Amino acid sequence: MSDGKIQVDISRARAKISALKGVDRLMRKKLTFWMADTIYHIKRMISGTYLGTKTSQLKRNVGGKAVEFGSGAYGLMIGTGPDVGLSEVIYASIQEHGGTIRPKKRKWLTVPLPGVKGTVSNYPDGFFIKSKAGNLLFVIRKGKYGIQPLFVLKKEVKIPASHWLTQSIKDKQAELEKMLDPNQLVGDMMEGLRGSGIQD
Repeated sequence: MSDGKIQVDISRARAKISALKGVDRLMRKKLTFWMADTIYHIKRMISGTYLGTKTSQLKRNVGGKAVEFGSGAYGLMIGTGPDVGLSEVIYASIQEHGGTIRPKKRKWLTVPLPGVKGTVSNYPDGFFIKSKAGNLLFVIRKGKYGIQPLFVLKKEVKIPASHWLTQSIKDKQAELEKMLDPNQLVGDMMEGLRGSGIQD
């Protein structure tokens, strides 16, 4: 699910500031900083408005990796899965792009209601009923006469696209372009030289 591939051609910037030593190190540092900041932004998006709270596995397995393409181009891969050295999260792609989930082995999907953890098998005393609205529910007894719905049964569930990955990268794209602007790099290099006492 490493759809977030960023390739940066720095040959133009390198030509303009080739007289300054340490530009490669500076650019790598800037790219690494940007990648870490973007991953933090993605994780906040995952646990925030877009995806709610049932996404801890995805949040844990979002990362990035710096790669070198040669010919003056560095690259970043951001996402989840082996490409970035983390575990693949099976629902990462459908959360990103949206889609419809249907049962593969059974007739129904059991969708947990808010606040419910686990699966139907975790509630051996539960049973199925049909609600007044015609929905099939899996419930447990609560108190002497009450019941508590835990799961609703669905033939399919439509997942809206959240763009947790691509939207985060788009949000941070302008920041990356500014960081790698040749004039900005020259200024940063000069500032570093002044700070080190090499130049006035």
